[in-house]
Amino acid sequence: MIIKTDFITNSSSTVYMVYVPKNFHFTKRKIIDKFKKQRPYVHHEDYEKVNIIETIMENFNKGINILKDGDRLYPDDEDIKYPFWNVIQEILHDEGLIIKEIYISSEGQDGLIPIKDDELLEIFKLKTLCGGD
Repeated sequence: MIIKTDFITNSSSTVYMVYVPKNFHFTKRKIIDKFKKQRPYVHHEDYEKVNIIETIMENFNKGINILKDGDRLYPDDEDIKYPFWNVIQEILHDEGLIIKEIYISSEGQDGLIPIKDDELLEIFKLKTLCGGD
């Protein structure tokens, strides 16, 4: 297993360990801007239509809430579709909430795996015991 420490895009076999605080939220404008970058073939004026904005926000919030609840999130989950998964991944990266990217193999599947508060505390305890910075 190879552990990557920098951001990886379009890798079909990387698991991202993430921390999503319970109070995490993001502005509608930033989410829509990220989504526009993922879907450049959609006409920009279409994003002003209420149903598209509602769909983007609904899927983003659904994915974030799955992670906040401690459940894993994958691009092909029925609850959320790939472009929304990718937007969530990029926003978590931009906010410094991706803790580690772990390259699994060329035949794996991307995934976002949340680390819960108690698990994060254990990591800090281990780091302190090992003399880490």
